[in-house]
Amino acid sequence: EEQGRCITFMAKWHADHFGGGLHFNHSLWRGDESAFYDPGQPDARSAVYRNWIGGVMATMRGAQSFSFPNVNSYRRIVELAGAPTTVTWGSDNKTTAMRAMSQSPGSARAELRIPGADSNPYLVMAATLAGGLIGLQERLDPPPSFDGMAWGLPPEEGVQLARSITTAAD
Repeated sequence: EEQGRCITFMAKWHADHFGGGLHFNHSLWRGDESAFYDPGQPDARSAVYRNWIGGVMATMRGAQSFSFPNVNSYRRIVELAGAPTTVTWGSDNKTTAMRAMSQSPGSARAELRIPGADSNPYLVMAATLAGGLIGLQERLDPPPSFDGMAWGLPPEEGVQLARSITTAAD
């Protein structure tokens, strides 16, 4: 305050500046071994990991209100401005809503990149874990991995995240 500044956890406090995000990195372990890692697969992703991704992707739009809890939260979803705008996932792709990494057993994890700085991390975690568990229970396959730039995709090329709190609630 003495320096003429203020701290905020608003997702997008100014139209000319990047918004603030909360990236939720998560993994699943069986004892000392990563349940997400399988060196026998070409991408080193286990069936558990694929089903986990499938569940998180299938529930992402329904759980979006946890990642964007306020009217202001939706100001952060702007094409080509850093925050994911589509329901996509990709191998180490920072433009997608979920970034999948499986280079080694210790680094095999998923990073949910859509939540804003104004989200409650505990609710984001609960919704993401619930989606992953649904994927495991129903053995959901994920949609194809997205390898290009997911920012700015036209609606006909990808499922868009809701752009308003009322659309997300619907």
